[in-house]
Amino acid sequence: MQKAIRLVKYLTGIARLRTKLIRDLSDYQNVVWLSGVPQERGCFTRARGQDEEHEPDEWLEVQNRREPKLPNVPPQCEDWPIQSALRAKSDLPGLLPETTREVQNPDWCEGADEPKTVPRTERLVDHPEIPARSKSLRLKSHVGNSPILSGGKRR
Repeated sequence: MQKAIRLVKYLTGIARLRTKLIRDLSDYQNVVWLSGVPQERGCFTRARGQDEEHEPDEWLEVQNRREPKLPNVPPQCEDWPIQSALRAKSDLPGLLPETTREVQNPDWCEGADEPKTVPRTERLVDHPEIPARSKSLRLKSHVGNSPILSGGKRR
């Protein structure tokens, strides 16, 4: 029994040597203050007092909210939106000035060496069927070498 106690003390001592002792909050990488927890539905902290819905040993609870589903892109615009901008909250998603589509190869025939489809680059300005709201989008910025067309703020 004495050997087991000494072994535990020895292993505890080694663990203390490897662990940095932090005595000041500014030494932590991240600090969460309970006063910083929003006073909204789905957020609870015991620091604000008792709550009948929570157990006495619960100190913090933050419930996840579901992200709203993205609205559908109109069928005529499916190839044009900038995919990375669809979840942007500050601006409307932009439309690409050009897109590449796979189209039937007119030179293709059964048994030929030609591919069945070929890429075709199309320009947004050549598509009058894109809704008027999309046409009024203006050149806003550049990502890499590709300009982004964007509109005003979301409401």
